[in-house]
Amino acid sequence: IKDLLQEATRLTNKPIYIKIALDLEIEKALLLIQSAIEYKVSGIIINNTSNNYSLLEGAKSFGGISGEAIKQKSKEFFKAIAKE
Repeated sequence: IKDLLQEATRLTNKPIYIKIALDLEIEKALLLIQSAIEYKVSGIIINNTSNNYSLLEGAKSFGGISGEAIKQKSKEFFKAIAKE
């Protein structure tokens, strides 16, 4: 991700945002956040959707799950990241 962020900041003056998937391991999410801070991205989007279809009964196996189905998992993920 560092190479990608370095190249993106070199190529544009436009805002750069990264999105961190709710399904990512906390340790990996923290590494992404550290890189985002290092390369001064404009923002970080956390907990947008999940691809864990077991969270929603009858979910289809494509696209992201959002809303009430990921609310609890989202809170836990955000809390773990905020703690660091």
